[in-house]
Order: sequence, then C-alpha cells, then structure tokens
Amino acid sequence: MATLSSKIKKDATFESYSNIVEMIGSRVNVDNIYRECKLLNASRSAKNLADEVPSAPKLYDAIAKESATRSRLTSIRCALFPEMSLLKSAIRKIESHLRVAYAQDIKKYGSTVEERNQVVRRILHKGHYLLDSIESAIAVVDMILKDLDQNSYYTSNLTQVLGFMLDRRDRS
Repeated sequence: MATLSSKIKKDATFESYSNIVEMIGSRVNVDNIYRECKLLNASRSAKNLADEVPSAPKLYDAIAKESATRSRLTSIRCALFPEMSLLKSAIRKIESHLRVAYAQDIKKYGSTVEERNQVVRRILHKGHYLLDSIESAIAVVDMILKDLDQNSYYTSNLTQVLGFMLDRRDRS
C-alpha cells in the first residue's frame, strides 16, 4: 500500500484535498471546543435552582446565564457547521476521484467493494478523523442545547410560580 499511497499523494486532486484538511484542522480546535462546552455547561446556575427556593435575583441571573450560554453554543455550532460541510464535500470528491483514477491499483489491495472502500478510507484517514471529531463536537453542543431548551421550560414555570408567590405577598 506504500506505493499506492505515495502515488496518490502526488496527485493534484489529493493535494487539494490535503490542503483543505490542513486548513480546516488549523481553524477548528476540537479540544478547545470540548473544553469550552464543558465549562459553559458547568457554569449553568439554572441546574441548581431545584436545590432551594430561588429568589427573584437568582432566577434572573440563571435565566440570563442560560441565554448567554445558549447564544455562545449556537455560535460555536454555526462556526463548526460550514467547516464540516466543506470537509464532507472534499472527502466525497476525493473518494470518487480515487475510486475512478486508481481503480486498478486499489483492486490489488481489496477484492470486495468493502475492502476497496477501506483502502480508500485508510488513505484519507486524516480527513475522516477530523470529520469524526467535528461531528462529535457538534453532537456535544447539540446535547447541551437540548438540555438548555428543556431547562428553559422548567425556569419558565418557576418564573410563573415565583410571580404568583410575590403577587400573593404583595396582597397580604
């Protein structure tokens, strides 16, 4: 496979693909994204509202932090999505190119379609690894966003209850 791999690496289409992978890899730091997501999720004070009867300032603070967290996570997701789309497109194009341009060479390394696909995937491992990392980061962002949305329902109900309690106190 070393000769096939070195032959493909000289291909202009492969060089273009490699440049795209390198460019996206330099723009997307998945470890930093995971760290930021973990920090944003850990700093959510709304998760602790059920531990005690919240005061109006605590509830306001929790709602404001939830909104800011949601906004930041949405920004992260919006930044990741075009990178993922570009990378998917580049991988599809180079896979198609390799299957056509190097069909006979690839057949030497695999007799079935699945084996040949694995050969191509091994050659493009950096791009696939980066794509998997970006997709995982988006999944983490989506999980936290889903939790924020579900918690929003809880804080909305809590706000109404607190409003009723304050209204009752004012009438007394």
